[in-house]
Amino acid sequence: MLLVKKFGLLGAFHTAFLCLLWAIAAGALPASAQTSPGIPVPVGTWTNVLTQGLPVSTNDWEQLVYAHSIQQSVMLSQYHQVNSEPNESIIGYNFDTNSWDVLDMGGLFHTENMPEGGESQGYFDYNANDATIDYHCCTSGSNQAENVNHTWWYDLLGQAGRDKQTPNEPTSLQPGGAFDVTDDVSVMYGGDSYVGTWTYDPVGNAWSPINTFGLAPDPSVILPGAAYDSTTDQVFIYGGKNSAGTTFYSSLYAYSVPTNTWTPISPSNGAAPPARCCMNFAYDPNDNIFLLYGGKNASGVLGDTWAFNPVTNTWTQL
Repeated sequence: MLLVKKFGLLGAFHTAFLCLLWAIAAGALPASAQTSPGIPVPVGTWTNVLTQGLPVSTNDWEQLVYAHSIQQSVMLSQYHQVNSEPNESIIGYNFDTNSWDVLDMGGLFHTENMPEGGESQGYFDYNANDATIDYHCCTSGSNQAENVNHTWWYDLLGQAGRDKQTPNEPTSLQPGGAFDVTDDVSVMYGGDSYVGTWTYDPVGNAWSPINTFGLAPDPSVILPGAAYDSTTDQVFIYGGKNSAGTTFYSSLYAYSVPTNTWTPISPSNGAAPPARCCMNFAYDPNDNIFLLYGGKNASGVLGDTWAFNPVTNTWTQL
């Protein structure tokens, strides 16, 4: 089942499980996805949508990103499976057909295109400059990954993947990160290995640890929300929890690649969503706002929706 919410020109949907997933099209959805009579989406409301065909299943670790090159929201998850561990299929939600497409199917051991089965606890985002999914992975509780801390690309147009065999790899589990389109690098932060800030250069095929300026988030933060703001050319990270799982955060930070600086963001009105991890957090460039949905904290699973306006520096619950 899909849940869809429409904010004016913004088309977005999420698939919910324990860790909630969010994909944002931000006006980049095909017209049929925004106006299709088969999927009426009232403005400002969440709408349940029953998808066509065999549905995919999730296991709490999926990360969902919108891939403009194929106009689908993509995640590494399960298909034809009921299992607590392996994520062995790259699948995409097709807005035109209201169905999930299988882009590639792997297995417990890696193939030429995909890493082996395991929880997708690493960095996972869409590189709009190369039309690839860039993925630093993999771990699993019962099916230990063969190639831990490898970097994979998946070419969505050519439907081919590759282990990039980078010379240096971060050893970070459950970090936050996003692809910076303007500076053509992936930015990754945190994780339970206390690795700090790393960037990945897809041209040089190299990960680099970065000694940053400013005030960075807690170095042990895991499972925060992360999104790239194309208006200000910054990566924003919200919330998360410490690696011990004892403290949840409600703080917001911005990182600038050109200045190599982390900046804490204090809302001007003092209002902010309750502390949480595992939330859906995405940037809408049409309206220049961030949207946050759900997540979980010590109280349980959350189902609230918030918007952050970087111009007015305010959070608003929707």
